[in-house]
Amino acid sequence: MTELVLGLDQGTSSTRCLAFDHDLRQRGAAAVPIDTSFPGPGLVEQNPDELLASARSAIEGALASAGARLADVVALGIANQTETFIVAERKSARPVHPAIVWQDRRTAARCAELAAAGHAPWVRERTGLELDATFPATKVAWVLDHVPGARPAAEAGELVYHDVGGWLVRHLAGVEACEVGNAGRTLLCRLGGERWDDALLDLFEVPRPMLAPIVDSDAIGALGPGAEFPVTGVLGDQQASLFGLGCRAPGAAKVTLGTGAFILAQAGATPPAPPPGVLAACAWRTRSETSFALEGFVPAAGAALDWFAGIGVLPPGAELDALLTAAGPEEDSAIACVPALQGLGTPSWDPAARAALIGLSRATTRAQIAQAVIDGVLHQAADALEAISAVMPLAAVLLDGGMSRSDWIVRRLAEIARVRVERSARPEATAIGASMMAGLAAGFWGGVDELPGVETDLVCEPSWSASEWEARRERWAAAVAVAAGWPG
Repeated sequence: MTELVLGLDQGTSSTRCLAFDHDLRQRGAAAVPIDTSFPGPGLVEQNPDELLASARSAIEGALASAGARLADVVALGIANQTETFIVAERKSARPVHPAIVWQDRRTAARCAELAAAGHAPWVRERTGLELDATFPATKVAWVLDHVPGARPAAEAGELVYHDVGGWLVRHLAGVEACEVGNAGRTLLCRLGGERWDDALLDLFEVPRPMLAPIVDSDAIGALGPGAEFPVTGVLGDQQASLFGLGCRAPGAAKVTLGTGAFILAQAGATPPAPPPGVLAACAWRTRSETSFALEGFVPAAGAALDWFAGIGVLPPGAELDALLTAAGPEEDSAIACVPALQGLGTPSWDPAARAALIGLSRATTRAQIAQAVIDGVLHQAADALEAISAVMPLAAVLLDGGMSRSDWIVRRLAEIARVRVERSARPEATAIGASMMAGLAAGFWGGVDELPGVETDLVCEPSWSASEWEARRERWAAAVAVAAGWPG
């Protein structure tokens, strides 16, 4: 049997595993859906044991699909949903609370308190991130303060914080570790040094003894007792996508249209100074290089389409694409949608913003609403790209993610963002990036020059006139002002 490398993509809505050969040809694949619970307003949780079981099931399914055995696997790479975390007992590895998902807003008020006390600029300077409930620090403290006995146990080192990648590594490889890029998403790690920072730990009231050692993205290979799989690489999901799409030169950028939308630009080996509203973070650190990225974030992309479909406003999936494709120019109306179901991300970082659908009349059609909702997602991506390009010119943008399968959406992003958009021919850039990192660490490939290049299957250039583009962007800005100012 041909030697294989596996890429495990543990995302918000599913866990996927792909098997690749040395030429990065896909030999097998499997996907397992993930349940998410919403136990109260702003609360988003998942079952840690289900996350682990889904990973094992996806790995087994990919091997079966490839007609392979575990002995054929040279390396397994993990890409995980960043910011989602688990607090577990160190000895037993049992969770003490459900996984708190990155979308969860339970500590938004605590973040507002810290910002009102003047900490936001200092936190941003120290971490490259916003003082926002998306990131785990305040929610880790919430767990310690709401689970009986958790805080003293954490202070004694009896509990451990795991991002999802670390949770899987603990169980699949027998190692307690936090990959450097994931550590940088916590608000507890200093940008540039990539180490746990005592001043941040004090501010957020997170005990140092509960934090695992920070390790390089390709340094998981020292497997512990009871290891099941040869895990040799870990990356955050968006960092894995950046790596898998070949964005390794400064200024190379990608947009992933998934549950949320994630806009990353490679910033090179030096920690960048992010413009207002843009994040800066370590993308990966290996034995041979360190790469940083500038990042924009849209909280609800595919999640917004799912929500509108769930209440019957939009058709699901392929029916939506057919509706968009069939719509003529007359369907492109002056209505606007701000799909801020979880607030706004880059560049405003306004958690209080509310979704808005503006400009409706009795003549409004379903196709017009569909276009407005999608435009609302893409305008937010364009806002992020504009903010990043203020400090780093972007010649073109690579596109991946579930929404990118629609040709209409690819063309629309090129128009709204006013940039050349190149769609990856392989939608699984995240799993590919994880596989590449793990395979390089294991010597499956001798270096990045041996990795196959990125294939694109659709390239779109903007064609709207300057006046048309400006009018649409002005309409969007006016709609955002309404959503941002909505009382309550």
